[in-house]
Amino acid sequence: MINLEKFKKIPSYCGALTIAIVKGSNNVKPRAVNHLSFYPEYNLIYNRIPKSGNSSISLYLHDAITKNINYSCEDSYYKSKSKAIQLAKKPSEIFYSPRYLLNIHKAKIFTVIRNPYLRILSAFLQKISTGKMKKYKHIPGFGENTQQGFIKFVNYLEDFGLYKDYHWMPQFEMMAFSENLYDEIIKLEELPNKFNLFINKKGLNVPLEILEKPHIKEQMDQIKITNAKNKVDQFYNKSLKEKIALLYKKDFILGKYLD
Repeated sequence: MINLEKFKKIPSYCGALTIAIVKGSNNVKPRAVNHLSFYPEYNLIYNRIPKSGNSSISLYLHDAITKNINYSCEDSYYKSKSKAIQLAKKPSEIFYSPRYLLNIHKAKIFTVIRNPYLRILSAFLQKISTGKMKKYKHIPGFGENTQQGFIKFVNYLEDFGLYKDYHWMPQFEMMAFSENLYDEIIKLEELPNKFNLFINKKGLNVPLEILEKPHIKEQMDQIKITNAKNKVDQFYNKSLKEKIALLYKKDFILGKYLD
């Protein structure tokens, strides 16, 4: 039986592989290719990583590119995010324009990563602990907004759940290309200055004061705003930190979070 999801990824995989080869590599992770947002007019590629600010960053890029920032508009968070995602092209688009293909070697590729302690706690607080997202009701800790619920969730990740969902899959595995192909790997914690410095080179800009917080559209969805940074002591203990450090070892190394 044909896996339709894998079949749908083939054009994006071919596009991503072409980009990698042109830039001197042949290593592409198939699971990550649909998380590449290509902005051809700016020759910019953003590798989105769930629970690492990807919604806000997609919205920031939409605002900067369209130059049509209207925070008072009636669009919901989900409609705004949909517009932001649709603004970008898939990697396969390079095959539909000779100009895109000829210039792809100059494309700037970036991604944004997050401290794994905060990312995994945020995923638990948003997706699991609220008990509101029924698609996750089978996951241990569902509906338990307590440290005990978090312990159950981390044990689930340790047992067999680490690769079951993009929202807690290791960030390293969500990077479509080899690490050396990225022009910038920005820590979410350092986003305001480093993100603007990077997109300024493409003639884009987002006011620094806006980058200090999640995008205002994301703030409209209270479930999305978990304040994980302020809840570390409430949910983590020594054992949980050790488990997360082991499960996400490559992510910690990637961001030099344990230095």
